[in-house]
Amino acid sequence: MRAGCYPTLLLSLIFIWPLYLLQVLVLPHVIMVFILNAAIIANAWYQCASSELGYFEGMVIISAPLLSGCANITIIYLLPILFIVFLISVYFSVVALFREREYAQDSWRVLVIRINNMRP
Repeated sequence: MRAGCYPTLLLSLIFIWPLYLLQVLVLPHVIMVFILNAAIIANAWYQCASSELGYFEGMVIISAPLLSGCANITIIYLLPILFIVFLISVYFSVVALFREREYAQDSWRVLVIRINNMRP
């Protein structure tokens, strides 16, 4: 599989998880959670992306050296790593709301470079 499949899978799962709440919540609450979730994703994407390094491109750069050759094994460890990276980017984007956008962009660039240099 290509390296871009795993970030696509993760961001899709993060985007659609509120649909599982239809079993326990009423539709207006699910819609509110869905909108809030989409706003968090969009904010992280906007704040962290720059002309030098896009958000999705950074996720692909992180996942590319971690591919094992077996998709089933790669899903076991790569999705949790990418989810932690996503949470870190959400943190960067929230801090950037009170600072400037360049803070999130620089922090995202440094995070991608550091994780990419950690490979064995």
